[in-house]
Amino acid sequence: MHVRTKQTGTEVVIPVPAEFRIAADMTYAVEKLADGTLQYRPQPIFPKIWQDPASELAQFNKMIGAQDDGQNYGREHVAD
Repeated sequence: MHVRTKQTGTEVVIPVPAEFRIAADMTYAVEKLADGTLQYRPQPIFPKIWQDPASELAQFNKMIGAQDDGQNYGREHVAD
């Protein structure tokens, strides 16, 4: 199978055939090897834990014994 590169703005794009079943919006590390081979390695997808609802975070903290004692320590800012 062969694919043809395409110029898109200032980038050259290499299409991925649909039968490879690569999900859209994935992140890959790319490296050009000494022989000119392009090596793509999928990067892990980390959960967006900072966007969890405050009630779920509080429940999790309670479950692991890390409840907020309501005190400020160092330079942290606790919203009222």
